Amino acid sequence: MGETYLYQPELSARLRVLKERRRSYPGGVPVAGRNPTRRKYWMPHPVLPGLGDSRENGKFIDVANLLLCWDFETEGDLESFQLRVVHTTEPGHYGDAVRCNFEIGIEPGGGIFEYRSFAGSDDPVDFFNIHIDKDENEA
Repeated sequence: MGETYLYQPELSARLRVLKERRRSYPGGVPVAGRNPTRRKYWMPHPVLPGLGDSRENGKFIDVANLLLCWDFETEGDLESFQLRVVHTTEPGHYGDAVRCNFEIGIEPGGGIFEYRSFAGSDDPVDFFNIHIDKDENEA
């Protein structure tokens, strides 16, 4: 069984292409299983690309391991293709969701900012208390 990796040397990031299993795993990200190499890949990375510095003398000293997960929302419907990048923080346990601390959905066309909106959550806490003066901002 072959595996596909994509490597971005400027960010020192490696993407492992992986089919999601939304019907088998809550959250869709498959567990690493018992394979020691896969378990190591799923473990947290100290620095994510672009979010810190893991360089020594101008060269990267470590590679961030990310998962490029793909799936179809509706089986057999090519229009429902979904793609996202996740960073796992654990190998996971069968039947439980694999914890992730980073997730970016890749929108149709390849961009990550096509819709310019945040999915949000049901959490009632509002961390952004923004007051906009309508009189001052009318054109």
